[in-house]
Amino acid sequence: MLSCSSRRLLSYWVLFVFNSFIFNTHAVESNNPSCIDSNLAAATSTDAIDDVDNNNIKDINIVIHPIFDETNPKENNHLYRMANKFHIDTHPKVIKGDLLFKEGDVLDDKKLSESERILRTRRYLNSAFVTSSEDCNNNKNVTVNVREVWTLVPQFSYSRTGGNSNYGFGLSDANFLGLGKSLNIARTSTVLRNGDLLDYYDPNTGIFNSTLTIQYTNNDDGKSQAVALVKPFVALDNIWTGGISHESYTQEDTLYNAGEEADRFNHEGTNQSFFYGMKLNTASRESIHRIVMGYTEGEHNFSSVGIAPDASIFVPEARQFSYPWIEYQHITDGYFEANNIQQINRVEDINLGAQVRLRLGYTASKYNNF
Repeated sequence: MLSCSSRRLLSYWVLFVFNSFIFNTHAVESNNPSCIDSNLAAATSTDAIDDVDNNNIKDINIVIHPIFDETNPKENNHLYRMANKFHIDTHPKVIKGDLLFKEGDVLDDKKLSESERILRTRRYLNSAFVTSSEDCNNNKNVTVNVREVWTLVPQFSYSRTGGNSNYGFGLSDANFLGLGKSLNIARTSTVLRNGDLLDYYDPNTGIFNSTLTIQYTNNDDGKSQAVALVKPFVALDNIWTGGISHESYTQEDTLYNAGEEADRFNHEGTNQSFFYGMKLNTASRESIHRIVMGYTEGEHNFSSVGIAPDASIFVPEARQFSYPWIEYQHITDGYFEANNIQQINRVEDINLGAQVRLRLGYTASKYNNF
């Protein structure tokens, strides 16, 4: 039999061993960078307590997937691997430039959804998904997953009818050098005309999410140049829009009678416009009201082709027009995701909400009846 003092010593020893085991277990776990221990350590400081309630975005992770998934046996072959190798992937900064949020912003599920819709409008992406997550320290992180699509398309056509040859060739790329810019170069030759085309489109210049369009054509019966810089309403919450455009061209217009050419005359024209609009303040984020104001003008001059007796029979009078206009827009957020509606194997964003656009303009006329 153990004495009372011996039993007391034995109890103390058992309690000491048990406490030592618990202490060592916690010490080992504290060396393991797990979420539980991180939160326990964070709870000892005031800054960490603030982080628990932090709803700001800490990191944005851009994940760009190749055209073909080489982990899928059906897409892991020599041809698909070559396509992935020679395709220039979109630069992460291009994807990031289309997002409606950045690091440090408050996490907003609406902006995540709208960023998805913007990315899915890009012709150089097959799919886009934007998701949020929370790490061990309650930090909010956003992951953007996009999949590439082949964008470099050579063009060639040839036909021969009635002893006349028609041909065309060119090259277009909807993601030139992975920069998200669209470039199209082409040459065509038909019975009616020969011509060259240069078309450039930038869906996001990096300045207020503005778009830039440049087009130049050089045909044997005329030329045309056009440029437009527009800052659109890319998101429902956008506060303002604006833009300016200019177009000039020279061409030969033809009049037909019973399918036969009856007359021809020269046509020189210019068109330009500018506009500015704003979102009206409303409490609802689902029902958007906007007002856009602009000014449009154009000038058209006509002249005869050739000289008598081969001069044009009919030459229209020169005309000019200019008018201010105002437009009201109403959009209700009724977007939902669908598949295989207009495109195969792609997520499509369809708005079933109300969309109303009403434009009113005025221009003076020298004719009393108009």
